[in-house]
This record gives sequence, C-alpha cells and structure tokens, in this order.
Amino acid sequence: MYRSLYETYGPLMDAKALCRVFYYPSLDALQEARRRGKVPFKVVSIKGRPGVYANTADIADLLKKAFGEAAPGNAE
Repeated sequence: MYRSLYETYGPLMDAKALCRVFYYPSLDALQEARRRGKVPFKVVSIKGRPGVYANTADIADLLKKAFGEAAPGNAE
C-alpha cells in the first residue's frame, strides 16, 4: 500500500490527494471534517505553502489498519 501511495503522491499528500484517497467530494468537505474533528489522520500546514498536507506513510499505515492487512511476514 505504501509503495503505491508513495509512487503516486510522493512523501507528502496534499489536500486534493487526501480527498481522492478518502473520497471526500470536495476540499470544502475535507475542511469541514477537520473542523468537526472527524479526520482520522494528522494534517499539517507548511509555512509558505498553501493548503494542508499529510505524511504518506501515516496514510498508508491508517489504511492498512482499517483494512486489517497483515504486516509483511506476519500473514496467516
């Protein structure tokens, strides 16, 4: 999962990428979810850059946990 996300988005995912991955219908919907505390991942602002970003590795970990994927070498 991480490799796929990293190859597509790089080390940081911007708000548009987060909307695509988590199926938020718009940037406004993502912003509203943030205001309500309903975003299940950490987002940060970067000084001098517009928008918000999330660490791609954190997003991959969250998705792996959500889908119950076993870690490599731990498959049953």
